[in-house]
This record gives sequence, C-alpha cells and structure tokens, in this order.
Amino acid sequence: MVTKLSDQKILMCLALVFIAPVIFSKLFLNMHWYREGSTNLGDLLPAAMSYRTLKIENPAPHKWQVLYQVPDKCTSLCRQQLFVLHQTITALGKDQSRVAPVLVNNKLFDDKSTNAFYLRANSAVNKALTGRLFVVVDPLGKWVTSYPMVTNDQACIDQARHLLTDIRTLLKLSKVG
Repeated sequence: MVTKLSDQKILMCLALVFIAPVIFSKLFLNMHWYREGSTNLGDLLPAAMSYRTLKIENPAPHKWQVLYQVPDKCTSLCRQQLFVLHQTITALGKDQSRVAPVLVNNKLFDDKSTNAFYLRANSAVNKALTGRLFVVVDPLGKWVTSYPMVTNDQACIDQARHLLTDIRTLLKLSKVG
C-alpha cells in the first residue's frame, strides 16, 4: 500500500513537471503577459508591394535600395534628409556597394551631390509613398520596410539610426544583392 501511494505521487509529480510548462505558456499567451518582440524598427510592408505591382522598372536591379521621395521644392529639411540618406549608406562600410539610394520625384530632380539612382514617380508610386520618408527595397524589387515622415532634426537622426539598423540586419541575413 505504501509503495502504491508513493508510485502515484511520483507519477503525479512527473506529469506536473511536463504539463505545467504547457499550461503556463498557454496562460501567458492568452493573457498577453509577455512583450511581443520585433527585430525590425521600420514598418513592414505587404508582401505584394513591389516595382512590378506598381508597374515601374526597377532602377537598380540586384541591389538593395533605399527610396526617398524628394518633394517638388527641396527645403532645408529635404536637404538634411538627403544628407542623412547619404551618411546612412556610407555608414554601412564594406556593404555600402550593396545598397543604392533611389530618389523619387515627379519632375526631373537635379542633385548630382548624391550618387543616387532616379525614379520618376507615377500615381501608383506617389500613393504608395504617401506618409513615408524612406522605403527599403530588396534586390528583386519587393518593398520591405518603410519609415514615416518626420518634421524635426532629432526625429530625422533617430529615423536614420533605425534605417541603418534595419539595413545592416537585412544585409547580414541576405545572400542576394
């Protein structure tokens, strides 16, 4: 009788050891007691968004790209954002040859100070870029992440840090481009 009771205790303890973690994890998930993690700092874009769906030609095939929509009238904030884009790509070091800046505008934008590709925007591109400052595009032309518009200097610097972090992560994980 004593051995049967101790065998039952051992079996219950063993079952508790294996079942308790499952119950606790289900409880944590259902009660949202955890902080969801994310490795990207930009906003992920839908998988269907690409140059092909927007009916435009990829300006820099086989390279990662950072799109920046240049306003019709480039103000001092615009110039600073162009500088930030250039500095972000320069900060990539040996990987900077894998990334190309792409300046998007409705008109012909003449800024030879940046070594960038130029893309004339159509209505689909303008709609896709509304409210977005930068967009990261993969070498196959799929739009990956976007970063919202900012209006002050400090936010622009923070945005550049986020962009640099995400691009470094993408380049590290990518075998393409």
